[in-house]
Amino acid sequence: MLWALPFVLVTVIAFPAIAVINARHSRNASIESVTPTALYLQLLLIQAVLAGLAALAQRGADVPIGWSARVAPDTVVPAIGLLGVAVILAVWFREPAGSAPEISHLLAPKSGRDWALWTAAMVAAAVAEEFAYRGTLFALASRVIDRPFISSLLTSAVFGLTHAAQGWRGVVMSGLFGLGLQSLVLWSGGLLLAILVHLTYDIGIQLAARWLIPARPASREPPARVA
Repeated sequence: MLWALPFVLVTVIAFPAIAVINARHSRNASIESVTPTALYLQLLLIQAVLAGLAALAQRGADVPIGWSARVAPDTVVPAIGLLGVAVILAVWFREPAGSAPEISHLLAPKSGRDWALWTAAMVAAAVAEEFAYRGTLFALASRVIDRPFISSLLTSAVFGLTHAAQGWRGVVMSGLFGLGLQSLVLWSGGLLLAILVHLTYDIGIQLAARWLIPARPASREPPARVA
């Protein structure tokens, strides 16, 4: 299990802590100067680190990961239902306009290169996060806690906390979404359907964000100087 220690420390402690710190500073931070390209590359790097640590933990601890899933009406219908509920809740509980920096507007692709990097980032996030949280972390938790429901709750709570930078709504929504995805993995027998639902949700929400969340007018105050 020592091989799994770096992965557990990063996913359970480091990522949630960084997200909470970012949440505390995001309201006063100036993000207008950050380019979409820089954000896409940062996201790709984070997902590469996450997937690499998950693979190291999975191989070192010898935990089984099922990628293929049973595709049948009794698995596809719940997958579509989960996607629909997640979208409805995301729209219903979206942040009020102007309450925080509209990162979704900043993430919007503006060129052909942006679209390519954005697509790669969305795919990487869906695959890496499902592999890490619904696959490796859940399998490790299940070795310690031989109760799938409790393991699902714990790993989904960790997944929710990694979205603390999106505010309490992001934590709750991501945690519930993670719990639904974990249930789908257990029901279908693999990660495939969860990856597809995750990817479809991320792409759909990002594309709709510019319509759902009005952009704030540009600030007339000069950005704060960094010492």
